[in-house]
Amino acid sequence: MKRASAFAWALAAALGCGETQTPPASSATPEVAHWDDAATRELRTFGEATMRAWQAGDIDTIRNGVAGDGFLASFDLDMMGKPIKLSSRDELVNFAETMIGQMKQSNTTMKLDTRMLECRATATFGGCAVEFDMTMKPADGQPMSFALRGTALARKGADGWKNTHWHASLAKLPEPPAPPPLPAPPVFPAAALNPKDLQWMDVEGLPGFRIAPVWIDPASGASAAFFQVPKKFKMGPHLHTANAWSVILKGSITHTGADGVARTTKAGGYEFMPQGELHTTEFKNGGTLFMMTDGALEMVPVDESGTKGAPMIIKPIPRAAKK
Repeated sequence: MKRASAFAWALAAALGCGETQTPPASSATPEVAHWDDAATRELRTFGEATMRAWQAGDIDTIRNGVAGDGFLASFDLDMMGKPIKLSSRDELVNFAETMIGQMKQSNTTMKLDTRMLECRATATFGGCAVEFDMTMKPADGQPMSFALRGTALARKGADGWKNTHWHASLAKLPEPPAPPPLPAPPVFPAAALNPKDLQWMDVEGLPGFRIAPVWIDPASGASAAFFQVPKKFKMGPHLHTANAWSVILKGSITHTGADGVARTTKAGGYEFMPQGELHTTEFKNGGTLFMMTDGALEMVPVDESGTKGAPMIIKPIPRAAKK
């Protein structure tokens, strides 16, 4: 299940978890809100019912719990993790239907652990602020946990309590995954390679590209090598089947990820490209780099529809086989 579906639960959690601390009734002055203990308890009960509806995938209860009158713009994250604005009741309900549909399709379970909840209500209006941890577990995947916070507003009319607004966001950024450890190279005797010792060879399928192998593990395909790249070299969208660590020795390399962000590494810089990450590669002025991989250095082209092409292994053309 995609990460962003977790944030749809903020509506439920923001009104229905944990213990509510209700302040004493305020004095009857125009400057002070008149908080109502009974209304606060009702609001909590309404929120708990909304939470149960989300967990059960009960879209009818969710739909009936959203006000059509006085609805305020609400905010969440879409299925790609990008902020979205829900400007009407219909947009909010459609968002809920999409999230619940995705949940059912992936057979995902959810657990909420509330760390803080504060609610206040008058006889006709109330709101809550919440901080909580959410753990979602797909039937065929690893659990995913998020630290979240949210706010929710509701009004009470002749038709009971109805939600009018919510805003959900991350309480803290997820910890980035640690890069995998560097591959353990095969055991070789001590050696030193100076530029004059490198044996440069052409690369099959990449005219102008040259490679100088340093070592290769025949069992895993892990390797280390120097590369020389021609000017104006560019490769379209592709991914690698192995993790790659590189140090740029000359020129520069620009990788543009699936998010459209271009990242340029100049001479003297280091970069890590995880396996399976979609990107394009460009050497405007050519370059030289040293690269280590933890598996065979394959490039898998990917078209606009996401279809993967046949992998191409970057390997030298043996000198005896050159024509």
